[in-house]
Amino acid sequence: MKWSLRQSTCPGKKIPDGVTYILTDTFLRFVHTISEDSVVIEVIFNTDQTLVIYAAGATETYAPKGSKQVEIVGKDEKRGFTVVVGISMNGDVLPFQAIYAGSTFHSLSTSDTPEYQKATQVLKFCFESGGSNHWSTLSTMQNYVQNILVPYFELHRKDGNQTCIWQIDSWSVHQSAEFRDWRYITYPWIWIHYFPAIAQDFSSHVMLESSEFSSLRSDILPSRTLSKVLWNN
Repeated sequence: MKWSLRQSTCPGKKIPDGVTYILTDTFLRFVHTISEDSVVIEVIFNTDQTLVIYAAGATETYAPKGSKQVEIVGKDEKRGFTVVVGISMNGDVLPFQAIYAGSTFHSLSTSDTPEYQKATQVLKFCFESGGSNHWSTLSTMQNYVQNILVPYFELHRKDGNQTCIWQIDSWSVHQSAEFRDWRYITYPWIWIHYFPAIAQDFSSHVMLESSEFSSLRSDILPSRTLSKVLWNN
């Protein structure tokens, strides 16, 4: 049949026009805030979001040799939940916020879920309903600020006038007038710095995704010992 095992193809990410100017402008604004307001590294914080897929599909299939486009059924139908990940400039990682599709508490994990008590009581994870999908909303962003971000800032601020920096990407909810007005009125000492979405991913995502994939495989290969038994290596 002249077929071979091929990786699926997908459109490349579009780099914004004038990306060098955009990133330079972002950097200069960032440096200016740090310099003018004497911002310490403990209160410079970066937040981003990542999708955790319930069931990871295959990335390879058989296709005719020389194919330019290779599609895999269901590859783009990603069903999962969003995890909001945050890390400070000095390396502190804050509790995760997990956002699930659903309008009621029935869409969330229950207290009898394995490791639920550890997640909520020890690691202080927050679980949110995102409505019709698993994306961040105005409500979930406000909850993240009030329940996770502000307690951390309050713990590390030098005084009541200390400016704190929060770096987030230019997601529509982040840039909405409702969210920006709410932040300005409620927490005027938190200064938001926006990054282009394509330039926002940071190294903690790599560690998180590596842990995610290990968890997905744990029921298949629960330990290195079992792996050695099965694969003799």
